[in-house]
Order: sequence, then C-alpha cells, then structure tokens
Amino acid sequence: AWRRPLFSGMLEHSTDTDEEVFNIQTRTLFVDVRIPRIPKELKLILRDAGSIEALSDEYLRLYARRHAFGGYAVVGRETRPSNTSGRLEQPVCTRHHVIDWNYLPSRPRDRPNKWWIEFPLPAPGRLRGDVWKEWSYATDDFSQHYYFERWERLEDDGKGQNLVLALRKAKEHSCVDGGRDGIVVVVGNHFNYIYGRTNKTNPETENLPTTSCLDFIDQAIVTHNRRIAESYLSIDAGHGTILSGWKIDFSVQPWKEGTILFDPQDEVKVMGNNIDSCHVLWNAERWEVLECSGVSSISDLYSLLCQGPVDSKL
Repeated sequence: AWRRPLFSGMLEHSTDTDEEVFNIQTRTLFVDVRIPRIPKELKLILRDAGSIEALSDEYLRLYARRHAFGGYAVVGRETRPSNTSGRLEQPVCTRHHVIDWNYLPSRPRDRPNKWWIEFPLPAPGRLRGDVWKEWSYATDDFSQHYYFERWERLEDDGKGQNLVLALRKAKEHSCVDGGRDGIVVVVGNHFNYIYGRTNKTNPETENLPTTSCLDFIDQAIVTHNRRIAESYLSIDAGHGTILSGWKIDFSVQPWKEGTILFDPQDEVKVMGNNIDSCHVLWNAERWEVLECSGVSSISDLYSLLCQGPVDSKL
C-alpha cells in the first residue's frame, strides 16, 4: 500500500500537496486512486451535492479532473541499459488496465502500462522496499525517461506479509446490460475499491476527435450532452481502512467518504469448501477471490468482510 510524494516529467512536477494518491497492489490486482487537492470550500460543494446529477456544469467539469484505474499487475525482471555496467537486470512492472477513468470505453489503452522499479541503497532505519522510484519504461531521443514517481509505503500495510485480499466481480455480473466491473484489493489495514462505468459504449456519442475522457466530458457539456457526460463519470473508487470497519476515508465521489464499503445492510456470503477455491456473493453478485492470505478459513473471511479484522494482526 503506497502513497506518492512526488511526480516529475516533461518539465513539470507535482507533490502530495497538489494531489493525494492511494495505490494498493497485490500479486494479481491493483487499484490506483488519484485526486487533485482543491480548496476546502470547493470540496464541500462537491460533497454536499450528494450525486453527480446534482452538480452544476461548472462543478461537473471540476469533478472530472480526477483519476482512478485498476486491473491486473505482474512484476518481473528485465535487462535494462546502465551507464556504469552496460546492462543491468532490474524489476519491471506491467499493468493491464481493465477500468480506467481517463480512457473512453471504445478506445481503451492500446498497450499495457509498464515501468521500471528502482530501490534505493540500504540505509539505517529504512527497510528495502519501503521507498522506491517508478521510471517510465519508454525513453526519449536522448535516452531520458519521460517521467518518474517516488513511492513510500503507507503505515499499517503489514509490508504485504499478512492480510492480502484481491476480489474481482465475475463476468456474468459485470458484463450484463447495466452491469459494471469491480475490484477490491486489501493489503494490511488498507483497502482500495473501484467500480467501472455503468453505461454501454455508444459509438454515436464517441465521434469526437479525442481519446481522452476528460476532453470528451468538456466537449459533451459544451454541446449540451449533459446526460452523456454524467454516464461517463460514473466510475466510483476510493480508499479506506479495515480497522475502521471498512469505512471509506477518500473517494472520487466525496459524498461517499464516511460510508462503509461492506455496509451492514449488504448481503454477503462466502461460498465454497475452502479458502483456496471459494468465491464471495455480495448482494447476489459473484466476486472471484483471486488472492487471499492472512485468512485461514471461509468463516474468517466472512467475519473479515462483515465485521472487520478477525484479529489485530494486519
């Protein structure tokens, strides 16, 4: 579970005073949520609206300036050019986005998101892996990386050695008419979630010369296609903690902050004979368990989802 204090690229940079980021990644799934910091009074206006539909055109365009994405992640090793040794074997992460705020449904990313991982040299009081840099896989004509990001471990994530859980909504529920995809990832005390768009792609509304969802929203509002703009902003994503009882403390939909992900009114069942082959029924929708560690039984997983942690070791 990570926070991002620094981004730098293309002669621009931002810090965590400009944008708040929660990035949770397991060995299979990830959810990354990024929201620009705005003045408190503007955030209150968004929160008090209570829904996308209640926002004015101006505030809907402000609301669109956030980012969330999720999917599958694989970490491997590749040989990378080095100024000192000629060639260097280094970790590399490849992410396949299945839900992405920034891309139109009919025009998804045309390639995986791939980047190098650089760990610093060991230092007193700092464990390897608590801080690292992400470098763009691609480089420019001068062999310089297009960007880099500095990542720092969040407290109480158990360093990925204790509680880890990865859930994805099954296709029979995410791909039906009116359905939406979904991912929930947990590492230690932290969880991220993301739900995809509820709309179905309509080519007639995507004949604009852009692949950017943000540009599409701006143009849809200017051309008085407000309903279309709202449907493309229906992605929901956020962060919270397990020890709070699954309370959401950070969300692209600010009116969701303070609510509970697994609400006590929700119907939750864990189906199967053992923890390695079970699945979750959440309000009658099937969620596949792609990864589960730190939980030893189906009953413990049920207790975790419905009541919070089965013990204090996260």
